[in-house]
Amino acid sequence: MATPAYVPLDPNSPSGPTQAPDVYSAKDLANVRALRDSVVCGFSSSVWGYTQNGGTTGQPVNRFWSNIPMYINAIHTYDGTNPFLPATIKWQWSNDGAATWADMDPGGPAALTWALDANYGWVITNVSRGAGLWPWAIQALVNSQAGYRQNGAHAALVGTAVHGLGTMSTQNANAVAITGGNIAAVNIANSYLNNFGRVYPTPPTAVPNGANWDWAAFNGAQQNINFGYNIAQILNAQDGEVRRLFVIGPGGIGIGDGAVNFQWAVGHPVWSAGDGTLINCVALNSTWVIGTTIPL
Repeated sequence: MATPAYVPLDPNSPSGPTQAPDVYSAKDLANVRALRDSVVCGFSSSVWGYTQNGGTTGQPVNRFWSNIPMYINAIHTYDGTNPFLPATIKWQWSNDGAATWADMDPGGPAALTWALDANYGWVITNVSRGAGLWPWAIQALVNSQAGYRQNGAHAALVGTAVHGLGTMSTQNANAVAITGGNIAAVNIANSYLNNFGRVYPTPPTAVPNGANWDWAAFNGAQQNINFGYNIAQILNAQDGEVRRLFVIGPGGIGIGDGAVNFQWAVGHPVWSAGDGTLINCVALNSTWVIGTTIPL
């Protein structure tokens, strides 16, 4: 046979004075089934509504379930140190349209004890009285609200506040400024580093195009030179001195004959290579300068 129409919970049945035994038994069985099904479904098929008031939207004082004229009310107080946590809950009921109320547990409100778990959030560790399935629902509600607040606060973060990152995280890749700290024990292999090797308080001076490179006229062991430039002469090279040129740009430079003879270690009169190559120069017997290149 086909499934008959569902009989919802009837709080006014069965009625012994007005119903015959067979009707009484049928109503009683229907109510038992409706109570059974409400446990599985999480709701009663009778017309119950929900409202709340007091406090804030997320932390109301009263939560009402109503099937007029009957009401059930959960009255909340909140923890003073953490206003998002219900501290006590008292259950009341009314059968006269909320005109009068009676405590469902005459012993008083249930006190909730909370603990914050690093992995699971807020957990109810103790309910003083009247425990049922409702502490699980309250615990899930509190943690869902906490997650919503944290997600909103995280989404609103900007700049260095995001994930607690430092100032470098908010800089564009083509304009990163490092203004402090130390670099130690760093292995750099097969890397191209533009303008690497400057270890001076100020950048090394540049050799003008067609000028003499006078080793005695500047401080420090390095000078810069743009690619495509030429050095007319190397002056004042002393025996055993070491100097270096840092070539800026992807091209070659030329070194002409001068008071001090110059030769490349590889025997080429004009050097050409990639951007950012160092030319190491060593003076020998104060009459010759030998140059070698180190591509960076």
